[in-house]
Amino acid sequence: MGDVPDLNWGIDFPRIRLPSIRDLERLRALRTERPEAKPDTLLRLAMEEDLLRDLAECFHPDVDHPDERTVRRVRVVDLAAVAARFADTARALGFSDPAQPAAPELRLWSCRIDSDAPVTRLPVPLCCRSCLWGTPARLTGAAIDGPVQFIGVRFLASAEFANATFADRVRFAHCIFHGPADFANCRFNAELTFDNTQFHHILDLAGTNLQSDLDLRNAAFAAKAFLNLSDLQFGNTKLFGGRLRLTFAQLRRRHGLIVGDSPSSVQTLAERVQASLPEPPATRWQRLVFRLNLKRMARAAARDQYAELAANFEAQRTVDARQSRDLCLYRYRDLRRRTQIRRLSPRRWLWEWLILKWAFGYGLRPVRIAATALIVILAFALAYHTGLGLPADRWAIQTTDPFPVSLAAVEPWPVRLQETLHISAATFIGLGTPTWQPMLAAKIATTLEAALGLVLTLLFALAAFRRFTQ
Repeated sequence: MGDVPDLNWGIDFPRIRLPSIRDLERLRALRTERPEAKPDTLLRLAMEEDLLRDLAECFHPDVDHPDERTVRRVRVVDLAAVAARFADTARALGFSDPAQPAAPELRLWSCRIDSDAPVTRLPVPLCCRSCLWGTPARLTGAAIDGPVQFIGVRFLASAEFANATFADRVRFAHCIFHGPADFANCRFNAELTFDNTQFHHILDLAGTNLQSDLDLRNAAFAAKAFLNLSDLQFGNTKLFGGRLRLTFAQLRRRHGLIVGDSPSSVQTLAERVQASLPEPPATRWQRLVFRLNLKRMARAAARDQYAELAANFEAQRTVDARQSRDLCLYRYRDLRRRTQIRRLSPRRWLWEWLILKWAFGYGLRPVRIAATALIVILAFALAYHTGLGLPADRWAIQTTDPFPVSLAAVEPWPVRLQETLHISAATFIGLGTPTWQPMLAAKIATTLEAALGLVLTLLFALAAFRRFTQ
Protein backbone atom coordinates (compact mmCIF):
# COMPACT_ATOMS: atom_id res chain seq x y z
CA MET A 1 0.00 0.00 0.00
CA GLY A 2 3.06 2.28 0.11
CA ASP A 3 3.67 5.40 2.19
CA VAL A 4 0.82 7.32 0.56
CA PRO A 5 -2.43 5.42 1.16
CA ASP A 6 -4.63 4.62 -1.81
CA LEU A 7 -8.12 5.58 -0.71
CA ASN A 8 -9.69 3.23 -3.28
CA TRP A 9 -7.55 0.23 -2.37
CA GLY A 10 -9.79 -2.81 -1.91
CA ILE A 11 -12.96 -0.94 -2.81
CA ASP A 12 -13.74 -3.57 -5.45
CA PHE A 13 -13.21 -6.54 -3.13
CA PRO A 14 -16.26 -8.79 -2.81
CA ARG A 15 -18.29 -8.32 0.32
CA ILE A 16 -17.63 -10.98 2.92
CA ARG A 17 -20.11 -13.86 2.86
CA LEU A 18 -21.32 -15.00 6.28
CA PRO A 19 -23.22 -18.13 7.30
CA SER A 20 -26.96 -17.51 7.33
CA ILE A 21 -29.37 -18.49 10.08
CA ARG A 22 -30.32 -21.55 8.06
CA ASP A 23 -26.66 -22.52 7.73
CA LEU A 24 -26.24 -22.30 11.50
CA GLU A 25 -29.31 -24.46 12.04
CA ARG A 26 -27.86 -27.02 9.65
CA LEU A 27 -24.59 -26.99 11.62
CA ARG A 28 -26.46 -27.63 14.85
CA ALA A 29 -28.40 -30.45 13.16
CA LEU A 30 -25.15 -32.07 12.01
CA ARG A 31 -23.81 -31.87 15.53
CA THR A 32 -27.02 -33.40 16.91
CA GLU A 33 -26.91 -36.22 14.39
CA ARG A 34 -23.30 -36.99 15.29
CA PRO A 35 -22.86 -36.17 18.97
CA GLU A 36 -19.55 -38.04 19.21
CA ALA A 37 -18.00 -36.37 16.17
CA LYS A 38 -15.03 -34.12 16.72
CA PRO A 39 -15.05 -30.51 15.46
CA ASP A 40 -12.69 -31.44 12.60
CA THR A 41 -15.20 -34.00 11.32
CA LEU A 42 -18.05 -31.51 11.53
CA LEU A 43 -15.90 -28.92 9.79
CA ARG A 44 -15.27 -31.17 6.81
CA LEU A 45 -18.96 -31.95 6.50
CA ALA A 46 -19.85 -28.27 6.78
CA MET A 47 -17.27 -27.30 4.16
CA GLU A 48 -18.62 -29.89 1.77
CA GLU A 49 -22.04 -28.21 2.01
CA ASP A 50 -20.50 -24.68 1.98
CA LEU A 51 -22.18 -23.83 5.27
CA LEU A 52 -19.31 -21.65 6.55
CA ARG A 53 -19.06 -19.39 3.50
CA ASP A 54 -15.98 -17.11 3.70
CA LEU A 55 -15.34 -18.05 7.33
CA ALA A 56 -14.36 -21.57 6.30
CA GLU A 57 -10.66 -20.70 6.08
CA CYS A 58 -10.61 -19.59 9.73
CA PHE A 59 -11.77 -23.06 10.82
CA HIS A 60 -9.93 -25.13 8.18
CA PRO A 61 -8.97 -28.45 9.84
CA ASP A 62 -6.16 -29.31 7.42
CA VAL A 63 -4.11 -26.12 7.97
CA ASP A 64 -1.64 -26.22 10.84
CA HIS A 65 -0.13 -22.73 10.72
CA PRO A 66 -2.50 -20.12 12.19
CA ASP A 67 -1.44 -17.47 9.63
CA GLU A 68 -2.99 -19.60 6.91
CA ARG A 69 -6.37 -19.69 8.65
CA THR A 70 -7.45 -16.28 7.42
CA VAL A 71 -10.15 -14.51 5.48
CA ARG A 72 -8.40 -12.81 2.57
CA ARG A 73 -9.19 -9.93 0.22
CA VAL A 74 -12.79 -9.26 1.15
CA ARG A 75 -14.66 -6.10 2.13
CA VAL A 76 -16.08 -5.85 5.64
CA VAL A 77 -18.90 -3.36 6.08
CA ASP A 78 -20.02 -4.42 9.57
CA LEU A 79 -17.28 -5.73 11.82
CA ALA A 80 -19.63 -6.31 14.75
CA ALA A 81 -21.90 -8.53 12.62
CA VAL A 82 -18.91 -10.50 11.33
CA ALA A 83 -17.57 -11.08 14.86
CA ALA A 84 -20.99 -12.08 16.19
CA ARG A 85 -21.60 -14.52 13.33
CA PHE A 86 -18.10 -15.95 13.81
CA ALA A 87 -18.88 -16.56 17.50
CA ASP A 88 -22.23 -18.19 16.62
CA THR A 89 -20.49 -20.43 14.09
CA ALA A 90 -17.88 -21.49 16.66
CA ARG A 91 -20.60 -22.37 19.17
CA ALA A 92 -22.55 -24.31 16.53
CA LEU A 93 -19.42 -26.34 15.83
CA GLY A 94 -18.95 -27.13 19.50
CA PHE A 95 -15.93 -24.98 20.25
CA SER A 96 -17.67 -23.51 23.29
CA ASP A 97 -17.59 -26.93 24.97
CA PRO A 98 -14.86 -26.91 27.67
CA ALA A 99 -13.83 -30.42 26.57
CA GLN A 100 -13.13 -29.20 23.02
CA PRO A 101 -10.17 -27.08 21.89
CA ALA A 102 -10.46 -23.31 21.95
CA ALA A 103 -12.01 -21.56 18.95
CA PRO A 104 -9.58 -20.09 16.42
CA GLU A 105 -9.13 -16.37 15.93
CA LEU A 106 -11.07 -14.24 13.49
CA ARG A 107 -8.25 -13.36 11.10
CA LEU A 108 -8.66 -10.78 8.38
CA TRP A 109 -5.76 -10.57 5.94
CA SER A 110 -5.44 -7.92 3.21
CA CYS A 111 -9.04 -6.85 3.66
CA ARG A 112 -10.74 -3.48 3.44
CA ILE A 113 -12.83 -2.51 6.45
CA ASP A 114 -15.56 0.07 5.87
CA SER A 115 -17.52 -0.58 9.03
CA ASP A 116 -19.79 2.41 9.67
CA ALA A 117 -21.84 0.62 12.33
CA PRO A 118 -20.52 1.04 15.88
CA VAL A 119 -19.03 -2.03 17.52
CA THR A 120 -20.35 -2.66 21.02
CA ARG A 121 -18.78 -6.08 21.60
CA LEU A 122 -16.12 -8.32 20.12
CA PRO A 123 -16.71 -11.78 21.64
CA VAL A 124 -13.88 -13.52 19.75
CA PRO A 125 -10.13 -13.02 19.36
CA LEU A 126 -9.41 -10.67 16.46
CA CYS A 127 -6.34 -10.34 14.24
CA CYS A 128 -6.28 -7.81 11.37
CA ARG A 129 -3.22 -8.04 9.15
CA SER A 130 -2.30 -5.75 6.23
CA CYS A 131 -5.79 -4.28 6.17
CA LEU A 132 -7.03 -0.84 5.24
CA TRP A 133 -9.59 0.73 7.55
CA GLY A 134 -11.21 3.37 5.37
CA THR A 135 -13.93 4.63 7.72
CA PRO A 136 -13.69 5.75 11.36
CA ALA A 137 -13.11 2.79 13.63
CA ARG A 138 -16.14 3.11 15.91
CA LEU A 139 -15.43 0.99 18.99
CA THR A 140 -16.42 3.54 21.61
CA GLY A 141 -17.49 1.76 24.79
CA ALA A 142 -16.96 -1.68 23.25
CA ALA A 143 -16.39 -4.79 25.36
CA ILE A 144 -13.55 -6.76 23.76
CA ASP A 145 -13.30 -10.20 25.32
CA GLY A 146 -10.31 -11.79 23.61
CA PRO A 147 -6.81 -10.75 22.54
CA VAL A 148 -6.64 -8.19 19.75
CA GLN A 149 -3.86 -7.72 17.20
CA PHE A 150 -3.61 -5.12 14.47
CA ILE A 151 -0.58 -5.82 12.27
CA GLY A 152 0.19 -3.57 9.33
CA VAL A 153 -3.21 -1.87 9.48
CA ARG A 154 -3.76 1.65 8.11
CA PHE A 155 -6.40 3.72 9.87
CA LEU A 156 -7.24 6.41 7.33
CA ALA A 157 -9.77 8.12 9.60
CA SER A 158 -10.08 8.40 13.35
CA ALA A 159 -9.72 5.37 15.62
CA GLU A 160 -12.39 5.72 18.31
CA PHE A 161 -11.71 3.30 21.17
CA ALA A 162 -12.74 5.62 24.03
CA ASN A 163 -14.34 3.98 27.10
CA ALA A 164 -13.68 0.51 25.70
CA THR A 165 -12.74 -2.46 27.90
CA PHE A 166 -10.05 -4.89 26.75
CA ALA A 167 -10.03 -8.16 28.66
CA ASP A 168 -6.83 -9.52 27.12
CA ARG A 169 -3.61 -8.24 25.55
CA VAL A 170 -3.71 -5.61 22.80
CA ARG A 171 -0.96 -5.19 20.23
CA PHE A 172 -0.57 -2.69 17.41
CA ALA A 173 2.38 -3.57 15.19
CA HIS A 174 3.50 -1.72 12.04
CA CYS A 175 0.24 0.24 12.02
CA ILE A 176 -0.30 3.80 10.79
CA PHE A 177 -2.85 6.13 12.36
CA HIS A 178 -3.56 8.97 9.94
CA GLY A 179 -6.28 10.39 12.19
CA PRO A 180 -6.71 10.77 15.96
CA ALA A 181 -6.24 7.62 18.02
CA ASP A 182 -8.66 8.00 20.92
CA PHE A 183 -8.12 5.56 23.81
CA ALA A 184 -9.40 7.92 26.51
CA ASN A 185 -10.95 6.33 29.60
CA CYS A 186 -10.29 2.79 28.38
CA ARG A 187 -9.50 -0.15 30.60
CA PHE A 188 -6.78 -2.63 29.65
CA ASN A 189 -6.54 -5.78 31.74
CA ALA A 190 -3.32 -6.87 30.00
CA GLU A 191 -0.35 -5.23 28.30
CA LEU A 192 -0.88 -2.56 25.64
CA THR A 193 1.89 -2.42 23.03
CA PHE A 194 2.48 -0.10 20.09
CA ASP A 195 5.27 -1.79 18.13
CA ASN A 196 6.67 0.17 15.15
CA THR A 197 3.43 2.12 14.96
CA GLN A 198 3.22 5.59 13.41
CA PHE A 199 0.99 8.37 14.66
CA HIS A 200 0.19 11.40 12.50
CA HIS A 201 -2.29 12.91 14.93
CA ILE A 202 -2.96 12.82 18.67
CA LEU A 203 -2.71 9.62 20.72
CA ASP A 204 -5.17 10.25 23.54
CA LEU A 205 -4.74 8.05 26.63
CA ALA A 206 -6.34 10.47 29.09
CA GLY A 207 -8.01 8.73 32.00
CA THR A 208 -7.05 5.26 30.76
CA ASN A 209 -6.61 2.50 33.33
CA LEU A 210 -3.97 -0.16 32.66
CA GLN A 211 -3.55 -3.25 34.80
CA SER A 212 -0.24 -4.03 33.09
CA ASP A 213 2.49 -2.14 31.22
CA LEU A 214 2.22 0.36 28.38
CA ASP A 215 4.97 -0.02 25.80
CA LEU A 216 5.52 2.92 23.42
CA ARG A 217 9.27 2.49 22.86
CA ASN A 218 8.97 1.62 19.17
CA ALA A 219 6.18 4.07 18.36
CA ALA A 220 6.94 6.92 15.95
CA PHE A 221 5.27 10.31 16.34
CA ALA A 222 5.16 12.67 13.38
CA ALA A 223 5.91 16.39 13.74
CA LYS A 224 2.25 17.22 14.44
CA ALA A 225 1.49 14.10 16.47
CA PHE A 226 1.19 14.38 20.24
CA LEU A 227 0.57 12.26 23.30
CA ASN A 228 -1.97 12.91 26.04
CA LEU A 229 -1.31 11.05 29.31
CA SER A 230 -3.49 13.17 31.57
CA ASP A 231 -4.96 11.18 34.51
CA LEU A 232 -3.40 7.95 33.22
CA GLN A 233 -3.67 5.21 35.85
CA PHE A 234 -1.83 1.95 36.41
CA GLY A 235 -4.09 -0.18 38.57
CA ASN A 236 -5.44 1.88 41.45
CA THR A 237 -2.76 4.55 41.39
CA LYS A 238 -1.87 7.48 39.17
CA LEU A 239 1.84 6.87 39.82
CA PHE A 240 3.40 5.29 36.76
CA GLY A 241 6.08 3.50 38.76
CA GLY A 242 8.23 2.71 35.72
CA ARG A 243 5.46 0.87 33.88
CA LEU A 244 5.28 3.34 31.01
CA ARG A 245 8.03 2.81 28.45
CA LEU A 246 9.20 5.66 26.23
CA THR A 247 12.63 6.49 24.85
CA PHE A 248 14.77 9.60 25.13
CA ALA A 249 14.70 10.05 21.34
CA GLN A 250 10.89 10.17 21.34
CA LEU A 251 10.77 12.84 24.03
CA ARG A 252 13.58 14.91 22.56
CA ARG A 253 11.48 16.61 19.92
CA ARG A 254 11.56 20.21 18.82
CA HIS A 255 7.84 20.70 19.37
CA GLY A 256 7.50 18.51 22.45
CA LEU A 257 5.62 15.23 22.68
CA ILE A 258 3.02 15.97 25.36
CA VAL A 259 -0.12 17.91 24.43
CA GLY A 260 0.18 21.47 25.74
CA ASP A 261 3.96 21.67 25.37
CA SER A 262 3.86 23.51 22.01
CA PRO A 263 1.52 25.89 20.16
CA SER A 264 0.80 23.34 17.44
CA SER A 265 -0.37 20.75 19.99
CA VAL A 266 -2.65 23.34 21.60
CA GLN A 267 -4.01 24.13 18.13
CA THR A 268 -4.74 20.43 17.56
CA LEU A 269 -6.42 20.13 20.95
CA ALA A 270 -8.46 23.28 20.35
CA GLU A 271 -9.78 21.94 17.05
CA ARG A 272 -10.89 18.68 18.68
CA VAL A 273 -12.51 20.37 21.68
CA GLN A 274 -14.17 23.02 19.54
CA ALA A 275 -15.61 20.39 17.20
CA SER A 276 -17.14 18.51 20.14
CA LEU A 277 -18.86 21.56 21.64
CA PRO A 278 -22.62 21.86 21.04
CA GLU A 279 -22.23 25.62 20.57
CA PRO A 280 -18.69 26.53 19.49
CA PRO A 281 -17.54 30.13 20.06
CA ALA A 282 -18.96 32.29 17.31
CA THR A 283 -17.31 35.70 17.60
CA ARG A 284 -13.64 36.43 17.21
CA TRP A 285 -13.36 37.57 20.84
CA GLN A 286 -14.98 34.36 22.12
CA ARG A 287 -12.59 32.26 20.05
CA LEU A 288 -9.63 34.22 21.44
CA VAL A 289 -10.76 33.77 25.05
CA PHE A 290 -11.44 30.08 24.37
CA ARG A 291 -7.92 29.58 22.99
CA LEU A 292 -6.26 31.41 25.89
CA ASN A 293 -8.14 29.41 28.52
CA LEU A 294 -7.45 26.15 26.70
CA LYS A 295 -3.75 27.00 26.37
CA ARG A 296 -3.47 27.67 30.10
CA MET A 297 -5.23 24.43 31.01
CA ALA A 298 -3.18 22.42 28.45
CA ARG A 299 0.09 23.79 29.83
CA ALA A 300 -0.92 22.93 33.39
CA ALA A 301 -1.87 19.40 32.31
CA ALA A 302 1.41 18.97 30.41
CA ARG A 303 3.33 20.19 33.47
CA ASP A 304 1.74 17.51 35.65
CA GLN A 305 2.35 14.83 33.02
CA TYR A 306 6.05 15.67 32.78
CA ALA A 307 6.30 15.42 36.57
CA GLU A 308 4.80 11.91 36.43
CA LEU A 309 7.07 10.97 33.53
CA ALA A 310 10.15 12.11 35.46
CA ALA A 311 9.17 9.89 38.39
CA ASN A 312 8.42 7.04 35.97
CA PHE A 313 11.88 7.19 34.41
CA GLU A 314 13.52 7.53 37.82
CA ALA A 315 12.00 4.17 38.77
CA GLN A 316 13.38 2.43 35.66
CA ARG A 317 17.04 3.12 36.55
CA THR A 318 18.59 2.84 33.10
CA VAL A 319 20.84 5.24 31.18
CA ASP A 320 18.17 6.13 28.64
CA ALA A 321 15.59 6.48 31.41
CA ARG A 322 17.80 8.91 33.35
CA GLN A 323 18.31 11.05 30.27
CA SER A 324 14.56 11.05 29.75
CA ARG A 325 14.08 11.95 33.40
CA ASP A 326 16.33 15.02 33.08
CA LEU A 327 14.52 16.12 29.93
CA CYS A 328 11.13 15.74 31.62
CA LEU A 329 12.35 17.67 34.67
CA TYR A 330 13.57 20.48 32.43
CA ARG A 331 10.25 20.73 30.60
CA TYR A 332 8.32 20.42 33.85
CA ARG A 333 10.16 23.41 35.34
CA ASP A 334 9.82 25.42 32.15
CA LEU A 335 6.06 24.74 31.97
CA ARG A 336 5.71 25.59 35.66
CA ARG A 337 7.30 28.97 34.91
CA ARG A 338 5.04 29.52 31.91
CA THR A 339 1.87 28.63 33.84
CA GLN A 340 2.81 31.12 36.58
CA ILE A 341 3.80 33.94 34.24
CA ARG A 342 0.82 36.12 35.18
CA ARG A 343 1.59 35.86 38.90
CA LEU A 344 5.31 36.60 38.59
CA SER A 345 6.77 40.05 39.07
CA PRO A 346 9.02 41.35 36.25
CA ARG A 347 12.09 40.79 38.45
CA ARG A 348 11.07 37.23 39.28
CA TRP A 349 10.15 36.52 35.65
CA LEU A 350 13.54 37.82 34.47
CA TRP A 351 15.29 35.67 37.06
CA GLU A 352 13.46 32.47 36.08
CA TRP A 353 13.50 33.04 32.30
CA LEU A 354 16.93 34.56 31.71
CA ILE A 355 18.99 33.18 34.57
CA LEU A 356 17.47 29.84 35.56
CA LYS A 357 16.39 28.71 32.09
CA TRP A 358 18.83 30.15 29.58
CA ALA A 359 21.91 30.72 31.73
CA PHE A 360 21.76 27.72 34.04
CA GLY A 361 19.46 25.35 32.12
CA TYR A 362 17.75 24.60 35.46
CA GLY A 363 20.98 22.88 36.47
CA LEU A 364 20.31 20.06 33.98
CA ARG A 365 22.21 21.27 30.90
CA PRO A 366 25.96 21.74 31.46
CA VAL A 367 26.45 23.12 27.93
CA ARG A 368 24.38 26.19 28.77
CA ILE A 369 26.35 26.74 31.96
CA ALA A 370 29.63 26.55 29.99
CA ALA A 371 28.25 29.01 27.41
CA THR A 372 27.24 31.38 30.20
CA ALA A 373 30.75 31.17 31.65
CA LEU A 374 32.29 32.12 28.29
CA ILE A 375 29.90 35.05 27.97
CA VAL A 376 30.84 36.27 31.46
CA ILE A 377 34.56 36.04 30.65
CA LEU A 378 34.15 37.94 27.37
CA ALA A 379 31.91 40.60 28.96
CA PHE A 380 34.38 41.39 31.75
CA ALA A 381 37.30 41.32 29.30
CA LEU A 382 35.57 43.95 27.16
CA ALA A 383 34.84 45.99 30.30
CA TYR A 384 38.50 45.93 31.28
CA HIS A 385 39.52 46.75 27.72
CA THR A 386 37.32 49.85 27.64
CA GLY A 387 39.12 51.19 30.69
CA LEU A 388 37.04 50.05 33.64
CA GLY A 389 38.91 50.95 36.81
CA LEU A 390 41.97 52.31 34.96
CA PRO A 391 43.38 55.87 34.88
CA ALA A 392 41.88 58.31 32.43
CA ASP A 393 44.70 57.83 29.92
CA ARG A 394 43.86 54.06 29.86
CA TRP A 395 47.30 53.12 31.15
CA ALA A 396 47.79 50.68 33.98
CA ILE A 397 50.77 50.33 36.25
CA GLN A 398 52.85 47.17 36.11
CA THR A 399 55.69 46.67 38.54
CA THR A 400 57.41 43.85 40.35
CA ASP A 401 58.44 46.10 43.27
CA PRO A 402 55.59 46.78 45.74
CA PHE A 403 57.46 49.88 46.99
CA PRO A 404 59.09 51.58 43.99
CA VAL A 405 61.54 54.31 45.04
CA SER A 406 61.72 56.01 41.69
CA LEU A 407 59.84 56.31 38.44
CA ALA A 408 62.54 54.21 36.83
CA ALA A 409 61.02 51.17 38.51
CA VAL A 410 57.61 51.96 37.03
CA GLU A 411 56.83 51.29 33.40
CA PRO A 412 53.60 52.03 31.51
CA TRP A 413 51.53 49.03 30.25
CA PRO A 414 49.01 49.46 27.42
CA VAL A 415 45.87 47.36 28.11
CA ARG A 416 45.36 45.22 25.03
CA LEU A 417 42.37 42.89 24.38
CA GLN A 418 44.50 39.75 24.58
CA GLU A 419 45.75 40.82 27.99
CA THR A 420 42.31 41.67 29.33
CA LEU A 421 41.04 38.25 28.15
CA HIS A 422 43.83 36.64 30.13
CA ILE A 423 43.06 38.80 33.16
CA SER A 424 39.33 38.02 32.94
CA ALA A 425 39.87 34.27 32.53
CA ALA A 426 42.38 34.16 35.38
CA THR A 427 40.01 36.09 37.63
CA PHE A 428 37.07 33.83 36.68
CA ILE A 429 38.81 30.58 37.56
CA GLY A 430 40.39 32.07 40.71
CA LEU A 431 44.05 32.35 39.67
CA GLY A 432 44.14 36.09 40.34
CA THR A 433 46.21 38.79 38.61
CA PRO A 434 49.32 39.50 40.71
CA THR A 435 50.93 41.85 38.13
CA TRP A 436 47.87 44.05 37.79
CA GLN A 437 47.11 46.86 40.23
CA PRO A 438 43.44 47.73 39.53
CA MET A 439 41.64 50.78 40.81
CA LEU A 440 38.51 50.64 42.99
CA ALA A 441 35.94 50.05 40.19
CA ALA A 442 38.06 47.29 38.68
CA LYS A 443 38.49 45.71 42.13
CA ILE A 444 34.71 45.53 42.50
CA ALA A 445 34.42 44.05 38.98
CA THR A 446 37.06 41.40 39.61
CA THR A 447 35.45 40.44 42.92
CA LEU A 448 32.07 40.06 41.18
CA GLU A 449 33.62 38.02 38.36
CA ALA A 450 35.40 35.74 40.81
CA ALA A 451 32.13 35.11 42.65
CA LEU A 452 30.32 34.34 39.38
CA GLY A 453 33.15 32.05 38.39
CA LEU A 454 32.88 30.12 41.64
CA VAL A 455 29.10 29.70 41.30
CA LEU A 456 29.21 28.71 37.62
CA THR A 457 32.09 26.29 38.18
CA LEU A 458 30.20 24.51 40.95
CA LEU A 459 27.00 24.37 38.87
CA PHE A 460 28.90 23.03 35.85
CA ALA A 461 30.63 20.40 37.97
CA LEU A 462 27.32 19.24 39.45
CA ALA A 463 25.51 19.18 36.09
CA ALA A 464 28.41 17.41 34.35
CA PHE A 465 28.68 14.85 37.16
CA ARG A 466 24.94 14.24 36.93
CA ARG A 467 25.10 13.83 33.16
CA PHE A 468 28.28 11.77 32.72
CA THR A 469 27.78 9.43 35.67
CA GLN A 470 24.50 8.13 34.26
